[in-house]
Amino acid sequence: MSSGRELAGTFQTPGNLAVMRELVTAASQHGTGIVATGSPLPPPEVPGDSHRVIISLSALEPPFDHQVSDLIVTAGAGQSVDTLQDRLRMGGQRLAAEIPRGLGVTLGGAVAAGLDGFNAGLFGPLRDQVLGISYLDSLGRHAHCGGKVVKNVTGYDLSRLHVGAHGRFGLMYEITLKLRPLPDHEVTVVLARPTLSLALKTGLALRSLGTKISGLVVATGAVVAGSTVLGTDDSDHGPKEKFLLLRMEGHPQTLQRTCEALAKRDANLEVLDTPSSDRLWSGLGHWPWQEGFRVDFQLRPSQLEQAMAALSGTKLDTKHSMIADIARGRLQLSEPSRVRGEGADQRLIELGIPDLLHHFGATASLPNDPEDRPRRRDRFGQLPVAHRALQNRLAEALDPSGIFAAGRRFEEAGA
Repeated sequence: MSSGRELAGTFQTPGNLAVMRELVTAASQHGTGIVATGSPLPPPEVPGDSHRVIISLSALEPPFDHQVSDLIVTAGAGQSVDTLQDRLRMGGQRLAAEIPRGLGVTLGGAVAAGLDGFNAGLFGPLRDQVLGISYLDSLGRHAHCGGKVVKNVTGYDLSRLHVGAHGRFGLMYEITLKLRPLPDHEVTVVLARPTLSLALKTGLALRSLGTKISGLVVATGAVVAGSTVLGTDDSDHGPKEKFLLLRMEGHPQTLQRTCEALAKRDANLEVLDTPSSDRLWSGLGHWPWQEGFRVDFQLRPSQLEQAMAALSGTKLDTKHSMIADIARGRLQLSEPSRVRGEGADQRLIELGIPDLLHHFGATASLPNDPEDRPRRRDRFGQLPVAHRALQNRLAEALDPSGIFAAGRRFEEAGA
């Protein structure tokens, strides 16, 4: 086994847990940073990679224990989410987290990033569906948090810390999840509106329908045009139009009655067939991953209307795209350009993003630019000092060697 110094700058694909444990132990002894991936191929090189070892879980034999009667599955962190969902579907079940398909996302990557979908308003975020996690700590020791049953934890469930932590607290290799049955039936209806405000008000009113709403989104035509037949040149809609997208699941007759009642209230209602509905929601899920300039706001649902109004002023033209997830209070703004670094910062200022974040006390994720990350960390919606200090204390307690997700800690919580 190579020493920690020799591991720096390499890409490792251990074939079993014993070898992976040796890699973590060697890296810990010399303070070599570790970055985990599920890809069998080395990722594009970014600054700092020469000081870290990248460990791929792709060669590990993925465990799979599907307890159909208990609606629980245990799977390997390196397993593709697409493959996992296909296997669960054979048993009439699903992982309710709506993770975009076709992007090669692994289960461990989804948990580390805390990916949620448009149905989080119905089923809760991904962290509520994670029951247990097995991982290697920074000393190479096997550790486990949570359990393999729905109610198996007294006190705080440490597995929740790993969801959305980007690998700060350990190298995950096995994850246990709570599942949901496949829906009896699903239907999507589309309502066109002349303004974002009207679309949002309609959406807020529809929350009291009494059906299981698995998606309630306001989107600009530019987003919808890339997702389905709506908003294209050969349709009745255009990219400047605004859409309310409502997805429901339940018994077919119940959904049919709901659609008929909505159609009586709104003549512009359009019910999508299953292929169009699937393309729509898949496209919406892929949209934030596309090339371009993107800002992702985390707001309260009550703040959506004000935020959308502020972004819909004269500084926001038709080449922008916007999605407002009413259930989650999430607002995503994208511009199809490749501005980065200072150019991206200037574009944020022109759009009034910093002032908007300050006004709403919100946070936003910005375009990923590794070379610009150190400077940008101090701007545009930074976490409060107390939150940053708590994150650092957790990292010091759970990763004393400081080897996981190197470079992700805050340099100075009080800075």
